[in-house]
Amino acid sequence: FMHFPPRFIDGTIKQMHQGYQELWCRVAKHHQIIYHAEIQSIQRSEQDIKIQTKTAHYEFDYLIIACTPKEIINVLEN
Repeated sequence: FMHFPPRFIDGTIKQMHQGYQELWCRVAKHHQIIYHAEIQSIQRSEQDIKIQTKTAHYEFDYLIIACTPKEIINVLEN
């Protein structure tokens, strides 16, 4: 009688047996992860993505933001 709640991914229902934390751990395994960075700006171009934090400057080909839009909307370039 106990089933994991369904999650909607790409318009279909799929079971996330390990939960979303496990999903992000699997994604993080193959990417450079920076925790607790205080992002000051994000600038995107056709060539790269530049991120300025309080302590460093980073350049990436791709960017995955793992927070709510409310937390990051003020630093995204229009």
